[in-house]
Amino acid sequence: MRKFKAILGIGLIALALTGLVYWEVDGRERLLTDIILVANRDISADQILTEAMVSKIGIAEDSKINGALGPESLGILIGQRTKQFIPQNGQLSSKYFYTDEFYLKEGDSIYVIKPDWINMISSAVRQGDTVGIYSDDGFVKIGTYKVAFVKDASVREVKNVIDKDTEFVGQMTQPDNKDELLARTDATSVATHIEIIATLKDYQRILKTIGGEDPKKIMIIQE
Repeated sequence: MRKFKAILGIGLIALALTGLVYWEVDGRERLLTDIILVANRDISADQILTEAMVSKIGIAEDSKINGALGPESLGILIGQRTKQFIPQNGQLSSKYFYTDEFYLKEGDSIYVIKPDWINMISSAVRQGDTVGIYSDDGFVKIGTYKVAFVKDASVREVKNVIDKDTEFVGQMTQPDNKDELLARTDATSVATHIEIIATLKDYQRILKTIGGEDPKKIMIIQE
């Protein structure tokens, strides 16, 4: 019995020593390290974030920046646009990004809405606006789309004019209110047609409306 207790005691001591060694060598680091998201390359401002740009690393808690994001935030970040330059190995924070719907998702492409299809379009439509496309009487809505380009008869991009020497280079996001639409009083030229971001199925729906034996025109309304 004494021999068994001695062996048991030696075993407990050995287990305790093993645990202590593990704690000092690896356990402390694991307990005090957080997994965060970092840029695995230099990411310039105004870029859409993809999963290929991001890595996961372990870092000491006291080395994390305020707002550092963990792997659980990766799904939310993908597809957002950068507000600023992020260097390689830079920690990712939500304050470095904003949501921008003005980019091509999988299955999207850019399609032309031809001038002779259009019954009505506002002269204030600009790149980045959201528009609704309706039947020529306005009773049937075909869909809602993001405007990729606004073109004139010479296929030049139509922009706002701020003064004689300065042009505003397109609207990348939807205006915050209708007053901003009304402020678009001058343009570089007259808009004749637009190009929208849509799927092929969406575009086929528009073609079905304007085509056929009894072709109809469409209305384009800012939303």
